[in-house]
Amino acid sequence: MCSHGNSQKNPQNQKQVIASICDAITSGSTSIKGVMLESNLLSGRQDFHPTNMEYGRSITDACLSLDETLPLLEQLNQYH
Repeated sequence: MCSHGNSQKNPQNQKQVIASICDAITSGSTSIKGVMLESNLLSGRQDFHPTNMEYGRSITDACLSLDETLPLLEQLNQYH
């Protein structure tokens, strides 16, 4: 998983974790079976307010935006 332990709960750190995963695969690691990213349509997070919510932004953990996530998925796809 990227965003909790490996990224210190900072979604921007997921980019470095993905790079590290790709390096591990390149080095021959076979122990990586999957990846979990904190991602949503929009980056960041918001507090829950029933009458004033922004569609596509997380109300739990901060996330990368879809635009930030797509290049990471493309990077991972090179190593599948």
